[in-house]
Amino acid sequence: MIFTTLARLHRSWMSAVGVPPPQDDDVSTAPSSSAAAVARREFILGLQPGDPEHENKCRSFVDKALSSCPKVKFMREALKALGVRSSDADFVTCAHCPDGAATAGGYLPEFKLVLLCQQWVAQQPSEVENTLTHEMIHAYDDARAHMNWMDLTQHACTEIRAASLSGDCNFRRELDRGNLHPANLGGAGARCVRRRAELSVAMHPECPDADVAAKAVARAWETCYADKAPFDAVGTHLY
Repeated sequence: MIFTTLARLHRSWMSAVGVPPPQDDDVSTAPSSSAAAVARREFILGLQPGDPEHENKCRSFVDKALSSCPKVKFMREALKALGVRSSDADFVTCAHCPDGAATAGGYLPEFKLVLLCQQWVAQQPSEVENTLTHEMIHAYDDARAHMNWMDLTQHACTEIRAASLSGDCNFRRELDRGNLHPANLGGAGARCVRRRAELSVAMHPECPDADVAAKAVARAWETCYADKAPFDAVGTHLY
């Protein structure tokens, strides 16, 4: 999930570093890659410092995933093909997230970056690869469709795709969550994707309640659950 939870926080972060938040009618405007890079750097410099040990651990796990995880490497190349500067050292940033964020991180479209909460990574290193892939799918959708992130249906679409393609809903993860038993194995993956997408959309600042989130996911479901880009050319073995 991720953009959604951080959406409640990134405006205060931007204000803290002197970067004005976008107006609601400007959210779908895609800045140039150079402008995004400058804004990204200003944003990163303004992040509050956290535990250096957490930062070092986060950076180590991120670097390992970027260099050795097949699906993360694949997404990085797919983003580059769309003109995203995914090889920039700060495209994936570790930072201390504000207390109470209760999130792993997020894709921040204003800055074209993936941010991972370093205190979460230090506690959940095994989740880094799937989380990076999830956020890179959001970045991919943003780059190819110039998304309006305030539109709940568009947001639902990318959450459906990210949950489906990142590994968030594979058999082992659902089994570990206690969501599988012999009587409900059929359609378990789709149920997981729908559940996680609805939870993410429900945290969107423009979403008033869970019922509205469910309706947004339902509107996007048929098209977006079937959309496997950029993995459609390589099959499902990467995720």
